[in-house]
This record gives sequence, structure tokens and C-alpha cells, in this order.
Amino acid sequence: MFHALKNKIFMKRIEKGFSQQYMAIQLNISQNVYSINERNIKAVSLERLVKICYIVFSCRRAY
Repeated sequence: MFHALKNKIFMKRIEKGFSQQYMAIQLNISQNVYSINERNIKAVSLERLVKICYIVFSCRRAY
């Protein structure tokens, strides 16, 4: 389940042309932290995961 979610987030981010740096800025974290989060989605807090999904899947802002 987590592997599929990780891949969907990654593919959607790439499809939209969003860099890891862009995502990090939107989340107010470093690019390095975002990279770690993207690789290990199981370790991401639910709050951050929701924010990531809102950004990459173009939902309304949740924060």
C-alpha cells in the first residue's frame, strides 16, 4: 500500500513539473527532508502526508 502511494505521489509531482525544492518550500521544510519523506513515506506524519497530497493532487489547501 505505501509503495503504491509513494509511486503515485512521485509520478504526479513529476507530471506537474514540481521539483523537490518546490515541494519543500510549500511544506516549509528543507529539500533534504522532503527527499527523505518521499523515499520513506511510511515515516511521514499524517499531517504532512495530507499536505503533500493536497499539493500534488491539486486539492484545496488543507493548511
